[in-house]
Amino acid sequence: VGKNGSIHAFEPSNLNMHFLRKNIKLNQFENIRVIKKLVGSEEGEQDFYEDVENVNPTGSAIYVDPKNANIISCKKEIITIDKYVDVMDSIPNFIKIDVKGFELSVLEGALKHCGTIHLF
Repeated sequence: VGKNGSIHAFEPSNLNMHFLRKNIKLNQFENIRVIKKLVGSEEGEQDFYEDVENVNPTGSAIYVDPKNANIISCKKEIITIDKYVDVMDSIPNFIKIDVKGFELSVLEGALKHCGTIHLF
């Protein structure tokens, strides 16, 4: 991203957020903004589940087997890429998406600005 670029990371998981912020501080990155929200096709709220005993980055989901006793549930805010871009008044040059099967939902929320964003 260079000296003048910035990274906007969306991370709804409390556990992943902890490690992300720790890594940012450890590496003395000053151009990373962390947003504690889900990204989707429309704004709203979504039930979100986290495995409280799992330090694996895949220990969170919006669907989970209810028989797992280590899972906690909470509501998380959903934002669209389009809404975020409008609020920030800045169009990203690049987006990396890693949402474990919900990529289409994220892209549906970026239709307004998709023509100007490189998606990988």
